[in-house]
Amino acid sequence: MSTALFVPPPMAEADTRTRSDALRRCLEAVLSRVLAETQLLTLQVGCALLLDGPVIAERPPGTTPRGDGTLSFTGHTIPATAHVPEAMLWVSANSEIGRSEAHVVPVMLSAFMESEMSRLIAESTARGALEIANRDPATGLGNRRAWLHTLHVEAGRARRTGRPITIVILDIDGLKQVNDAYGHAAGDGLIARAAVALSGTRRATDVVCRLGGDEFGIAAADTDQASAEALAARVREALLEQGVNVSLGWATSAHLGIDDLWQRADAAMYEDKRARR
Repeated sequence: MSTALFVPPPMAEADTRTRSDALRRCLEAVLSRVLAETQLLTLQVGCALLLDGPVIAERPPGTTPRGDGTLSFTGHTIPATAHVPEAMLWVSANSEIGRSEAHVVPVMLSAFMESEMSRLIAESTARGALEIANRDPATGLGNRRAWLHTLHVEAGRARRTGRPITIVILDIDGLKQVNDAYGHAAGDGLIARAAVALSGTRRATDVVCRLGGDEFGIAAADTDQASAEALAARVREALLEQGVNVSLGWATSAHLGIDDLWQRADAAMYEDKRARR
């Protein structure tokens, strides 16, 4: 017997490889549910349009209930007008139990697929909303909300591991004067260049956020005094290359609370600003 099976790919995922991986995880979860509610021994799904190989769920040897049968699933050409792929589902079975269950498996699979995809889409939507809430729209960096979350996580890690965390606070010099003299577009350009420089100098584990206005922060995990000095020098140099002058301060500790560490970095930044006037 055969029946058309609608298989919506995880459209929220950005690229083909990611969509394929997401669909595979979805199908694995669905096939496990179908297998748990039937006596079929093996379920197999393959869709050349979306996957690079079949997804197989097998009942471990010696487990009950026992039955037999195979569920196979193959893709066909997508019509030019289709916005998502469809596939043809072929079900075959060798025993009476398998044949009786083969009739209900397409319905079960479709229902479970719809349920699982709805769950994945809801999770993806929630992740997207959180990403937007934590992103500074002007620079693409994390915002103050993301900064506070990062500090909470990294401070906990520092306390557990005894490895120091460094906080770098920097403030763009003369942004108000640029805005007054040349307009806010020029000031926005200065902020954008600062964001580019900071993004280009951070390590993979560093988190860079715009804290508001002309102020930025860098949270650098596992960074001791010597590494913090090197980071500060690298950041200042990269900013100067972009034509951005900043006042910069930092503080390092594995034991101080985040509020105290942030206050020390902030105080060091203001001291740097006074010294450079």
